Amino acid sequence: MGQIVSAVLLFERDDVDVLCRLSSRLNESLIYLDGTNLPHITVAQFEAPFDQTKSLWDETEGFGNLVSKVISAGVSFVPTPNNNETWVELQILKTQALQDLQDKILDTKFARNHQMIAGKNNQYRPHITIGLLKGYQSQAIDLSEFTDLFRREFTVRLAVGPNGENFTFSKEQFSL
Repeated sequence: MGQIVSAVLLFERDDVDVLCRLSSRLNESLIYLDGTNLPHITVAQFEAPFDQTKSLWDETEGFGNLVSKVISAGVSFVPTPNNNETWVELQILKTQALQDLQDKILDTKFARNHQMIAGKNNQYRPHITIGLLKGYQSQAIDLSEFTDLFRREFTVRLAVGPNGENFTFSKEQFSL
């Protein structure tokens, strides 16, 4: 797979700090949320050269008002197709507003000219990746400090940028 460019939803600073603390509680994760790997919700992900990121932003910048709030639903452990790794995710309730945002992004010229590599329509599963564990496993995580993360409303903003290894999102190239 080549380079990946994504349209994502990013969080306010206080929420970023809490999500990074939750990620740090995982034992031996292959990725952690921190200043390098930003907590985000992928809305659309495309195989495209990084130098084309601006053209995606030019077409999507006006969509930023479609979704400003999301609600979390709980933690999930999702095995990769080959069971070599397990994603740890904070699930986000899929709303009509989120689906409408994805639909508008998929209706852009950029989307029609690049291969979409993330789920769409019924396959779209909004979430925040908290970590990536080796093998097929779950692990006990002390969530007592994080109970306010469940059914919590987060304020978000639209951003576009390149993805890193394991679909991490390290820097917004363009955002509201």
